[in-house]
Amino acid sequence: LLARLTEDLTTTQTLLEQGTATADWTRLREGSHVLISLAGSVGALSLQTMAENLNAIAHAQDHGALATLMPPLTGELASLIQLIR
Repeated sequence: LLARLTEDLTTTQTLLEQGTATADWTRLREGSHVLISLAGSVGALSLQTMAENLNAIAHAQDHGALATLMPPLTGELASLIQLIR
């Protein structure tokens, strides 16, 4: 179960990194939707809230908000992956 969770989080991490680098709003919406579920399932409430915010940012296609949100989100996501490993 933990191996699958790590795999899903890592895949989502990659999707979000790619989406951020190219402002691919579809990837960001998809990745944020998955992350909302994954973070919620493990009780990572702060990360879940950030993923919900990312989903709203992706729908609004807000470049400025994306630039502000992604550093703390990716940091927390990386920490969660490291903790599970």
